[in-house]
Amino acid sequence: ALSWECQGVWDAGSRLGDVQHADQSPDGKALATAHGPQVKLFRYPSVAAGCDRQVYEGHGGTIAAVRFTTDNQFLISVGALDMCIFQWRHVTDAHDDRGGHGTLRMVASSLMDRGGGTLGMKPTTFQVVTRAD
Repeated sequence: ALSWECQGVWDAGSRLGDVQHADQSPDGKALATAHGPQVKLFRYPSVAAGCDRQVYEGHGGTIAAVRFTTDNQFLISVGALDMCIFQWRHVTDAHDDRGGHGTLRMVASSLMDRGGGTLGMKPTTFQVVTRAD
């Protein structure tokens, strides 16, 4: 759920609906959001406007949901328009005593068929753009 601790995920001039989904990592240090076609990764809590984030692109349209796996090793993003499921490796630094949120690296993608099944997971062959806003 989006709450006071997440108010920094909105860009200046953004509307509430611009962030479609959010999920906190199991270790409580990171927050991932679905913001249009982008996955954004923040430290948790993210209360200040314009707080530090990493931006990841790959989906061909709006992302419907993001979810960390229970072991905190991966983030799954599901595209609403491109009907793709992306698996991102959530890399954290065990030596980061500043409460870092880690980084993401895409490791697999899948295309869903219209019946709700998947057509198979495969390694990605394209470059994922990473940048700090």
